[in-house]
Order: sequence, then structure tokens, then C-alpha cells
Amino acid sequence: MTDPLFTRLTIALLAVTVLAQTLFATWPGIDLALSRALTDDSGHFIAKAGVLPTLNATLRTIMELGTFLTIATSLVLAARGRLAAEWQRLAAFFGLALVLVPGVIVNVILKSHVGRARPETVTEFGGSRSFTPPWQVGDECASNCSFTSGEVALAATWGLCLTVWLWPHLSARGKTWAIAAAMAFVTLVSLLRMALGRHFLSDAVFSTLFAGFVALALYRVLNIGSARLACPPQDLLLAARQAMAHLPERSKALWWQIKVLSGVVVVPQSDKREAQAVTAVAHLGQRLGAIARARPWLLMLAVALFALVVFLPGFASLPVTDRDEARFVQASRQMMQSGDLVDIRFQDQPRHKKPVGIYWLQSAAVAISGQGDQAPLWVYRLPSLIGAVLAVVLVAAIGLPLVGAGPALVAAVLFAATLVIGGEARIAKTDAALLASILATQAVLARLWTATRPPAAWLAYAFWGALGVGVLIKGPMALLVPGFTVLVLSLWQRKALWMQPLARRGPIVLALALVLPWVIAITIKTGGAFWAGSMGADLLPKMAAGQEGKGAPPGTHALATVLTLWPATAVLILALPRLWHARRDAATVFLLAWLIPSWLVFEAVPTKLLHYTLPMLPALALLAALHAPAGLAAGGRVLRAAATLALLPGLALGGAALWGAFSSGAGASALLPLGLGMTGATLAAAAAAVALWQQRFAALVLWSVLTGAALHMGLFAGLARVPALWPSTAAVDEATRLAVARGCTAPRLVGWGYTEPSLVWLGQGQTLLLPSDALPPDAATDPCLVVVRPQSADSPLPQGYDAVGLVEGMAIGAGRWVTLDLLMPQEKP
Repeated sequence: MTDPLFTRLTIALLAVTVLAQTLFATWPGIDLALSRALTDDSGHFIAKAGVLPTLNATLRTIMELGTFLTIATSLVLAARGRLAAEWQRLAAFFGLALVLVPGVIVNVILKSHVGRARPETVTEFGGSRSFTPPWQVGDECASNCSFTSGEVALAATWGLCLTVWLWPHLSARGKTWAIAAAMAFVTLVSLLRMALGRHFLSDAVFSTLFAGFVALALYRVLNIGSARLACPPQDLLLAARQAMAHLPERSKALWWQIKVLSGVVVVPQSDKREAQAVTAVAHLGQRLGAIARARPWLLMLAVALFALVVFLPGFASLPVTDRDEARFVQASRQMMQSGDLVDIRFQDQPRHKKPVGIYWLQSAAVAISGQGDQAPLWVYRLPSLIGAVLAVVLVAAIGLPLVGAGPALVAAVLFAATLVIGGEARIAKTDAALLASILATQAVLARLWTATRPPAAWLAYAFWGALGVGVLIKGPMALLVPGFTVLVLSLWQRKALWMQPLARRGPIVLALALVLPWVIAITIKTGGAFWAGSMGADLLPKMAAGQEGKGAPPGTHALATVLTLWPATAVLILALPRLWHARRDAATVFLLAWLIPSWLVFEAVPTKLLHYTLPMLPALALLAALHAPAGLAAGGRVLRAAATLALLPGLALGGAALWGAFSSGAGASALLPLGLGMTGATLAAAAAAVALWQQRFAALVLWSVLTGAALHMGLFAGLARVPALWPSTAAVDEATRLAVARGCTAPRLVGWGYTEPSLVWLGQGQTLLLPSDALPPDAATDPCLVVVRPQSADSPLPQGYDAVGLVEGMAIGAGRWVTLDLLMPQEKP
């Protein structure tokens, strides 16, 4: 039956959205005009003084406290089985809307990546930043920017959700008053934010529209139309009065059960409440498993949202990294500039190392952004972010047929919280996209391995399509994991009939159609030079000896798992004793066939980097999720002590990063996220250790994931703001300042003996890189020249140059501390 409220709201929201988009696209100056109307005669925003800042802070505190109490109370009551199904849906409606709109969409995605300066910082109101129209991505702000407003999004979400819930329980006059109250509240919050100089009108309008669209989507998905009828507000008021009558006793019991469910306290075996808590946990686990089995898309959506929340901090603010990322993004930018989608070049040199797939993906992201070769770095990183999120989702997809919904969810969130995938999600190179393609092939193989009836035809297309994409991204490396998996499993069964559904002409032709056109084109265009470079000069030398100082003995990758898989290593250790007993189990056989042969290959290859074993880490996470519960239940003190110690390496890394940032003189913008991340990770790790010794697996997983996520987000967001880690960025910023002071629009950069590729990216591709034994350009040719060279006592200044600046920092690509001199032509008297 059609819901009239849903229909009316949908039509109204679409109409307002079209109107707002047309208005702000046609007259973007309306933002400046309204903000100017909210300033006094001296140009200051009128809400900067008096009672209005206090009112703004009070409203914000009330909304945030209400959000926390609503979500926390709903979760506790649901875990205790005290919420009816209709009330659970209503609570999910409020909770998801409050998390998604102000949390994910506004604060995590838009405010961190659109780059719109706040009104108080633009030149029209005495600042130094440029005004950016709505929906136009800029670089005027690095984080916590103007577009859109989190407070308005929070107010609009509360107003919409309350109105939707109360609507059928109100009289005609009550409905009018409800709409008026909601609109007045959102308008008040919006005007306060604008009068404080913190947001433009368009920020408030689009925040409100986001709240509307999310509320409509959740209204339909959760079937709130029927739930709200069964949840009259008077029932909530009655429950509140009853709870207030026994507040001291109830609050004590509630606090006790929260501690038991989180695994923070040990309860004597004789206490009856322990059995109740254990039953509640088991019931909650069964309910989650049932939801995942009935709606697998809900599981995928949950892990995707979690991965996004973990991966986005630092995504846009992290400077370009040497050396691979800088080369990839510069080559992709040149591909966009030249229009040559076949050959790959870094400046005027051919880049014959990896196939063209990642350059196409990065160029496509830039083309979609509409910013051309001026697109900021984060746009080039989008394929890596999408690949990493897809990889997390595919871990769950692989686990569903293999290990079941519960372990699949555990493995996915454990993997998302590991440090290596977090790093790859934020760096514009091949590994995250390659991982997604490999896991897509593994998901198909897992379904075939566990199939009890003929598989769907689309699985073959998915397998060969993913394989073709992987080959375009990183050549034969895409074949390694699925190839070994198929080989080992076929030998295990002594037949390959389980692979028969993949032996179809159409899907194989699809893979060839993806790969062969470019292979033929690059071979003809370079006369075979690409293959000589990629195979003869890149891949084969890595297999023969350690390249670029990255050599290490066999066993290095195994030892490195204390960091690469952290914090899931604690869970994996608990699973190890059970692996032998389960070695003939179908799921374990599949995961070991995936893991062992490929891992041995990487251990045998002399060149070793931490991310090389990334395609095998999901197999370890799935093995851990599958066997750790039994291992924890049967394990002794030695096993639990080893698992507890496995929680420490990541904390040690975070502590070292915090100390290094402090020692280098980093400011509060770096130390605050690092400190918060370390604090959260340490507290969560302590709770995980307690849960481990209490043998509470659900609590152990929860706290382990929170440990990794807290460190993850704090580490990347903080290190992005440590100047000593980014000497190229600091050098170019200083060079720009010096050149502008001399009347130049921009410096013409020369790297002399300092040839990091980041200088080329930061110099818009025009940087000249010279070896240390070459001569620098003639100082008389260009007064805007800025030469960046490593400082050396025995290197005199070249003729006609003055040393005008000094930059120090850790050159990550070279793995050493550098002191850089900035040289400019001598000024004529």
C-alpha cells in the first residue's frame, strides 16, 4: 500500500533539491550576500560576542548528548531483549540516520575532502582564503571545512526523525506545530552557524537535504510506516516514568551488565546474573547471524561503512608519498594531459614497470571529478580507497559460503582494522585495486568449492572479468593467488571437476578482450621495450636479488605479521592450535590452499616489502575468525599470554610515532590526533586483554577491532601533519613563499642531487631533476629558479646563487634524514 507521507515527502524533497541546486549554481554569490548581511559595521560576524556563542554551544551539546543516549540506550535494551521488534526498527531509524548524516556523509566525507573555506576565513570577510561555490572541490581548507554543516545536519536529522515518528499520533493542529517547530529549530541552528562565520547558507541547505534523503531511504528500508504506528510516544513516556521510579537499582544493574557484556569485569560463576549476560550475548550473536543470512547485503553495507570510517581520516590531508605514489600520480596526470592512454611516461621518460590498469583508473577518477590536470591528490587516490573498501566487503563475501555469517563479519572487520590495508587505502598506487580484483576471484572460487548445486552462470564472468582487471593492474602478479589456490585444491581432490563452471568460452573471451587490446598496442608502440622494462628490469631482478635495499631473508614476512596483521594477530594466535585438528575441513583446506603456496613464494623472493603479503592477509583473518573461538575456550595460560603480547607491537608503533612527532617539533594539529588515537587504542587493547583472559570471544573481537581502528585513524591523520616527514612538501612550500616574495607567480623548481619524484608532482610536472654531478641551470636565465639540493659541507654554492632557505626532514623514499638547501639566483642591486 502506498504511504501518502512517504510520497509527499519524496516529491517535496526532490523539488526543493532541484530548486536549491539551480539557485546556488546560478547565483553562487547569494552565500556571500547573506553572510555579509550577518556582519556588523566593522565587518565582524554578529554572533561572535554576547550570548549567541553560548546558545550555539548549548544546542550542540544537547543534540550530541541526545544522540549518544539514544544510540547507547537502544543498543543496551536490544541486547537485553527489552525492545519489541517495532521499537527496534524505530531505534535503528534514529540511530542510523544520526550516524550516517552528520557522522559519515558530512563530517567524514564532505568536510574532509571538499576543501571549502569557512566564511570567516575568506578574503571578503578579512581572511586569506578564496571563496568556493558549493559543490566545487577546492584546496582552500585541509580538514573540518565549511561544506557542509555538521550541526545543521544533526538538527535536521533530529527534526525529521521526530516528525516522521510522531506524525500519525498528532492532531491536525499538532502536525502544524510539529512542522513549524522542526523548521524553526533547524533555521535557528543554521542562522547561528552563519552568524558565527562558520558556514554559508548553502552549507545549511544541503545538510538539511542530506538528512531528508537519508531519512526517506531508511523510512522505506526499515518499514517505519508500520513501526511508528505500533510505537506511540506515550508508551515511551510511561516506560521512562517506570524507570525513574527505580532509578538507583536500575542504573546499578544496567552499569553492571554493560561491563559484563564488554568483558571488563569477571563475575563469580555462582552469580545468576552472569548466566543472564551470557545468554544475552549468545542471543545477540544469533540475531546478527540471522540478519546476515537473510539479508547478506546488510552485512556488506555494514562492513563497507566501517571500512570507510576507518580509512577516510588522513585520506585527503596525507601529502604525496615517495617514491611510488608520486610516480603513479604524475604519470596519470601526464596521461590526462597528453590523451595518450597506451604509453606510460614520467616526465619525458618511459615508465615501463606496471601495466596500464591503475593509470586508467586514476585518470577516470580525475575525468569524473571534472577538474582535469588540476585535480587534487585525493582524487587520484579514489581507486585505492574504493579498492580497499571493496576488499573488505569481499572478505565478508568469501567468508559467507566458507565459514558462515558470524565469522565472515568478524574476519572482515578485523581485516579492515589492520595497518597495511589502511595505508594502501590512502596511497594512489596498485596494491589496493589489485587486492580487490584478487579477492573477487577468490570469492568465486570459494562459492565453487562449497557449492552443493550448479552455480550461477554469472560467476564465470565475475571470475574472468576480475582476473582480466587484475592483469591490467599488475600483470602476472594477479594470477599468483588464484592460480595456486586452484592448483592446490585440484591436487587435494585429485580432480578439477569443481572448476568446470569456469571453463566457458564467453567469460574467457571477456578477459582476453580486457587485456589484449592494450597488450598489442603497447607492444607495437614501444617495439617490445615495455616488456623488456617491466619483466627484464623490474620483476625478474626482484626475484633474483633484493632491489633498492629491500632485500631480506626468508621468514621476514612471517615475523612481520606482528605488524601487518595487527591487531588481528592476537585472534590468529588463539586459532593456531585448532588448525591441525581442522586440517581436513573444507573451509580450512580452501584457506590454506590460498595462503601457504603464495606465502612461500614471497618468502623465497629476496626483495621484501611489508605490503607484498597483503593478498594473503584476508585468508589469515578468516582462519582466525573460524578457529579462534574454539582455541580460546580450550587454550591455556601460555596461549593467552602469547595472544596478549601480540596486542603490543601496534601500540609500540603508535607510541614511537607520537614520540617522533613530538621530538620533531610537530604542532597540536599532529599531536592531538596521534594522542587521541594512542589513548583510545591503549584503553581498547587493555579491555581486549581482559576479555581474552576471561575467555570472552565476542568482547575480544570488539575491543581488538576498536584498538586497530583507533590507532589507524589517529596515526594517519596525525602523521599527515608532521612536517618533518614531508621534506619535499616543506621545500616546495618554502620555495613558493620565496618566489612570490620576489614577484614571481610560482617557482621553477630544480632538484639537484635531490631527485625524489614528489618534487615533480608538487612542481606540476615542470620540475627539473638533476644528478649531483651535473651543473645547475645558469642563474641568469630565470630569477624565479629555486634549486633544492642536499646540504653538504664540501659543496660550495654555484656561481650566481644564494642560499635562501633550509628544510630538514625524513625522506621516506630514501629512508634517511635529509637537510635541504634552497638556492635562488642572486638579486641584482
